[in-house]
Amino acid sequence: MTHSLRDKGIVHRQAAGIIAFLLLIVLAGVWAAEPASGTENPQALYEISLTRAPVSSVQVSLPAGWEFAGLAPGSQVAAPPSLSPDGRVLTWAGPFSASTIRFWLAPTVHTAVAPDRLDVVGAGAALRLDPAVIQALYPAANPPAAPARPLTATIEMTKTVTPLSLTLRDNMWVTYEVLFTNAATMPVTLDRITDTLPDGFLFGNPAVGDQVGQPLDREEPVIVWGSVTVPASGTLTQRYHVRAVERGGEYVNRVEAVSGGERFGPVSATLTVEGNLLFLPLVNRNYTPPAPEWHLTKSSNSDEIDLGGTVDYTALIENRGNLTGTLETISDALPEGMTFVGMLPDSDITSLPLGTTGTIWWTGPWTVPPGGTLSLRYQCRADSGGEKTNTVSLYSSGQTVGTASHTVLVGGGLPVYEDFTYSAMENWEIFLNYPDLLAERWYWSGEDGVWGLYNYEFDRVSTYQGYALAVYKDPAAQSWTDYRVEARLKDVKEYNLNKGLSGIWFRGLYDNSGNMDGKTVAGYYFYIKPGNDTLYLMRTPPDNPMFASQTVVASYVYGPGIGRKHWYNVEIEVRGNHIQIWFGDETDGMIPVFDWIDPDNAWQSGTVGLSVYNSSARFDYVYVLPLP
Repeated sequence: MTHSLRDKGIVHRQAAGIIAFLLLIVLAGVWAAEPASGTENPQALYEISLTRAPVSSVQVSLPAGWEFAGLAPGSQVAAPPSLSPDGRVLTWAGPFSASTIRFWLAPTVHTAVAPDRLDVVGAGAALRLDPAVIQALYPAANPPAAPARPLTATIEMTKTVTPLSLTLRDNMWVTYEVLFTNAATMPVTLDRITDTLPDGFLFGNPAVGDQVGQPLDREEPVIVWGSVTVPASGTLTQRYHVRAVERGGEYVNRVEAVSGGERFGPVSATLTVEGNLLFLPLVNRNYTPPAPEWHLTKSSNSDEIDLGGTVDYTALIENRGNLTGTLETISDALPEGMTFVGMLPDSDITSLPLGTTGTIWWTGPWTVPPGGTLSLRYQCRADSGGEKTNTVSLYSSGQTVGTASHTVLVGGGLPVYEDFTYSAMENWEIFLNYPDLLAERWYWSGEDGVWGLYNYEFDRVSTYQGYALAVYKDPAAQSWTDYRVEARLKDVKEYNLNKGLSGIWFRGLYDNSGNMDGKTVAGYYFYIKPGNDTLYLMRTPPDNPMFASQTVVASYVYGPGIGRKHWYNVEIEVRGNHIQIWFGDETDGMIPVFDWIDPDNAWQSGTVGLSVYNSSARFDYVYVLPLP
């Protein structure tokens, strides 16, 4: 596709079948801007008009000897472009609506000749402009003055070197630090950072505390880093090791940065090397100066404890570096429901922390030699159930130098054996936050300590609500994932057999909202229905986790028939999104009835429960077992 300008009009020539959806107009104007004495320092003003939308990106390739000098007044695109490492390619990332980009180019060599040709790529269509029709935006003989560097950002830079001086007996490694300070309320992206090392100096590696990373080009003497961002009203620290030359003298090292067309710096630091001995040792380019290297692990004496029980934590700290290190403070972010109890006798750190809940702190200092260890051992109590993860952090010289986490499961794990032998039903909770639900419908019967049943009686209290649910409420139960449920149940409804359902709830999630709105109840249901000898597999819709919202995902007609007041056995296995169910009795044996994969993997963990609809039922021997 070729675009040319004719009296500010556009002529299109394109191959058949190709639809042009991006039109660009580029105009250039040239005049002197703050010329140096005896020389000219011209700038070129360009305009790109995006006449159709949307445009995904615009890329401009600059000729040699010219560089981006900032956005110009009147540009409707306010964001500066990103620059390639050599500054020769400008890229504006869209999408853009129809708009205009105005920008300055400035020469990097002494020339008054503005570029007469630009290569522009827009949305994948390569365009080349006809130089014969490029027109100046301000063709008058005396155009208005323009700034040599339109200001797009303000970054303050300081540079230091540690140590300030060396002797020829030292190992010659120094650490340079550059601090970038952004006083503006918007972040500033530095397109590149350039450090010109003195002759003979060798670049090593980034140092501890560096926030910039490895350079793109580490070929001495000019080291170049790519794009980094200085946060709004914040700072960015660059730290790196350099090996000085083995020759006496003062050596100045300069750093500058570029953001858009704006240059910052250069700033410099001076290193003094004392003496005049000259020799050429073998140099390890990846040498790292002596420093501590912290390694932290976190463990406990048990990964599963009962509610109200205690757990012993161990944080083992190792210094794997080659220099003695000092830790100032150590913290542990305890999860909700975990309380610090006390220090253990074999802990290297014996002082009590500040606080007992939330984030607790130990205050040092503690000195650890190379290859040495430091142990922190303490005990906590679980006051609530579920998965409890805590994180230990190490601090040295005001910086975080190590973190480690550990998870403990609080509450009864698997297996669970519930035979209802005892009338006390602490682990079962009746779901009641929905209209017309009554706890009196559920009751225990049996001989305490000998045998028992859990019962639901639809007719014990007259009401219109047909659904009912009893939830197994062990503190850890809602974190169960893959397991097997075995249970016995029977339907004892005396009439209206066409409606009655009795069954097992599994992978169940329950969070009482405190309101009579039925929220939140989710999971899967297995039901038997004597009225039509049918078994049902139901699921709570993923987008509607509330009571009585379950819908049928599979059904099975049970050939032998489902009798009233007859005990049946059900076995349910859930593994990932795969659900398998077997059903039967002592007469006909067990047969597979459901083998279903949930395409949505809707409910991945949860407890178990007993569920009834418009019926009366009996339950016994509810076992929840881990899968092999």
